[in-house]
Parts: sequence; C-alpha cells; structure tokens
Amino acid sequence: MGRFVLGVVIGGAAAFVLGYNFGRGVAPLTNPLATRTALSVQLKRQAGEFFDSARAAIHKATAPPRRPAAKPPER
Repeated sequence: MGRFVLGVVIGGAAAFVLGYNFGRGVAPLTNPLATRTALSVQLKRQAGEFFDSARAAIHKATAPPRRPAAKPPER
C-alpha cells in the first residue's frame, strides 16, 4: 500500500509538471514556476485583438442605417 501511495504522489507531481508545461507551450521538463513573460505577452495580445474585433462588431451593429445615394439632378 505504501508503494502505491508513493507512486501516486510521484506520478501526480510528474504529470502536473509535464501537463502544466504542455499547456503553456514550453519544453516539458522546464521549471513550471518560472516567470511567464511569454504567456502574459501572448494573452495581452490576444485580449487586445478580441477587444478590437468586439468593438468593431458593436460599432457595425449599432451604426445608423445609411441613406440610399441621391440621384444627381437632371438638367
């Protein structure tokens, strides 16, 4: 029973490190507690793109209807 518990603890720790690093898109055996500058930069960029596209969609949806083009006066 003791070996089983030890195997679960060691396996859980290894799975956490490998899974966490895999989710961040870094090498599997790097330090999972290292600073995440690349991740934060990527999240800020994606959030900015999301807000820009949302702003454009809201602007397009709430724009007043355009009037049809006026015909040129006849001479």
